[in-house]
Amino acid sequence: MPEPLASADPNTYINSRALAVLRIGVGIFFLIFGQYKVFGTQFTLHGGFQFWINRFLEGGAYPFMVPSSAASSSPTPRR
Repeated sequence: MPEPLASADPNTYINSRALAVLRIGVGIFFLIFGQYKVFGTQFTLHGGFQFWINRFLEGGAYPFMVPSSAASSSPTPRR
């Protein structure tokens, strides 16, 4: 690893390293808690995606998200 410049702020290296560790940690978090969607067929082939989108729409979705979410989760678009 190259040495930081003498005139560079010493906190820059520390901040960059902290952000890298944080990004890797978040990636591992999503890998652990999202792997069932990638490797399991229940979510994609047996109605899991449609169930969660419909639950999201019933629970109070943002108005600008409703048309695209409803169209992607139901066989025929809702109006």
